Amino acid sequence: MKRILYIDCFSGVAGDMMLGALLDLGVPLAHVEAGLAALGDIGHYHLRVDRAARHGIVGTDVHVDSHQHAHGHAHEHEHAHGHAHEHEHAHGHEQHGHEQHGHEQHGHEPHEHEHAHGRTWQEIQALIAGSGMTTGARELALRIFGRLAVAEGRVHGIDPEHVHFHEVGAIDAIVDICGTAIALDWLAVDVVVSAPLPMGRGFVRCAHGMLPLPGPATLELCRDARVKAVEARDELVTPTGAAIVTTLVSTAAGYRSLPDMVIERVGYGVGDRDSPDRPNLLRLVLGSAEAEHGDEVVVEANIDDLPAELLAHACERVLALGAHDVWCTPIVMKKGRAGVMVSVLCGAGQRATVEATLLRETSTLGLRWHAVARTRLERRWKTASTPWGTVRVKEALDGATVVNRAPEFEECRALALAAGVPLKDVYAAALAATA
Repeated sequence: MKRILYIDCFSGVAGDMMLGALLDLGVPLAHVEAGLAALGDIGHYHLRVDRAARHGIVGTDVHVDSHQHAHGHAHEHEHAHGHAHEHEHAHGHEQHGHEQHGHEQHGHEPHEHEHAHGRTWQEIQALIAGSGMTTGARELALRIFGRLAVAEGRVHGIDPEHVHFHEVGAIDAIVDICGTAIALDWLAVDVVVSAPLPMGRGFVRCAHGMLPLPGPATLELCRDARVKAVEARDELVTPTGAAIVTTLVSTAAGYRSLPDMVIERVGYGVGDRDSPDRPNLLRLVLGSAEAEHGDEVVVEANIDDLPAELLAHACERVLALGAHDVWCTPIVMKKGRAGVMVSVLCGAGQRATVEATLLRETSTLGLRWHAVARTRLERRWKTASTPWGTVRVKEALDGATVVNRAPEFEECRALALAAGVPLKDVYAAALAATA
């Protein structure tokens, strides 16, 4: 069986809506907050999670209240548009109604100090890379933020490393993107599919004039993605929303109608503007399906001239990209040379990304691949309480019978290091708590 996540973006997608929909699917808020706390000091903020309805459909509404917004009014905290020390994009994505600096709708004047500080992509990259988030969440957050920075750099003609996110946008985008990465890592889905991204038309005001819709950064992010024009005068897909979706769905074939699957859960993320012509919601559908022959592939390469640490890095990279497994097999190549065969198991839709990563990160001059079928046990997560804190435990099931349990290694190690106790004690306590 494979777990499928379908992004049903009938009213568009923004970072806060994605995080809200993931929480609505059942990802524990406490787990997301703990992962965000592992980032360290990103500035003062409060993650506010409410229930709200749009056209009679109830979902989860997420707000990031930064210290600049002491009055408690909601912003489209999703607009972390990057600029090389030019904080010109004071516009808000009106479809979601938060408007980054749109205090006028709430009766407040913009705070003059909002543009005084900020972070470059280079600084944000260092912050995420050095965080205590799980490896999967950290790598996914870096990929999403990296795509956003590259797109903004193209639009403004600057090096992505120097793309500047002003303070409000930086805090909000970090929370949205890292929170989404943490939640997706917890869900452990195998395949992500999305409806084509809806694009409205019109213009949106910024500090230096008007921008056309779809926004320039959004269009850059949607290269190789499927989009569709809709009758709307609003910005339906925000840059952060586009960065998230296009990172998760790497090929045009991944944008299609609802796939065949057994639906397990449905979650709704709420946008803040209550549009009269459509429910301002993002819908996520989580399900499972039998893995068909050809749904998964093994990509292989024979290597005999790469240092071991660089090979280990390449393996970590393909796993972070969502590959199911990677392994290295000692082999003897022509002329008796000792070598290593690197094998990567991944979804067929991930093959191009995995191949590109191996070609870039290793010394191989070519690759081979073949389709495979596999049988796998169902999996679920439980939270175990130990004397030193809580950790997640993955359970493998054969029908209703639990046949294996495995505590999350990185979480156990973090507790062991913090408490100064043996890792094996934390591991054993987690197993005992879920037995």
